[in-house]
Amino acid sequence: KLHRLIVTSHTYLQTSKPREMALRVDADSRLLWRFPPRRLEAEAIRDCILSISGKLNQKTGGRGFDFFDQRGGLSDYHPKETFEKDGWRRMIYAHKVRMQSVDIFGAFDCPDAGQMKPRRTRSITPLQSLSLLNSPFAIRQAGFFANRVRKEKGEAIKTQVDHAFRLACSRLPRPGEKEVLEKLAKEYGLEQVCRVLFNSSTFMYLQ
Repeated sequence: KLHRLIVTSHTYLQTSKPREMALRVDADSRLLWRFPPRRLEAEAIRDCILSISGKLNQKTGGRGFDFFDQRGGLSDYHPKETFEKDGWRRMIYAHKVRMQSVDIFGAFDCPDAGQMKPRRTRSITPLQSLSLLNSPFAIRQAGFFANRVRKEKGEAIKTQVDHAFRLACSRLPRPGEKEVLEKLAKEYGLEQVCRVLFNSSTFMYLQ
């Protein structure tokens, strides 16, 4: 009941758009006059990528999946670069190793389970974009995403771009966005459009 009250309140439903007068008085929105835009957590980014690509394994319970090549031992943990169906489960089922950062998602402030983390930081660094754009995981999922779009909407580039944008960002692209993405698709393929969408602010941020 309390959650329902909170998420249906006028305060919670505020738009994230800034207002010049309000910014002068309360730039940090401490008085909750707008919804402060914030980046998704590492776990949500990974789960959303899998969901959009159509590869999210929704199996519940049971043994978790591994980010590293082993569970026991004190050193020499080698991160896995590719995963199959068992490794496409929600990140809540990931088996963590203390003091070991998790692939690209360590760059997104994902705790390494080596210590308590009651409040997580939300950093914004160039390494995040570079990792998400170039990691084997993201590149492979972009390919799956492109295949899903082709299967559902055919080979027309305009329709593909609209559908991919809607899946990733929950809205249709604006004219300028659509023009750029259509040009990218024609020159370099739909897979590159999907990689760009994974890195877009519209996908990465709650607004």
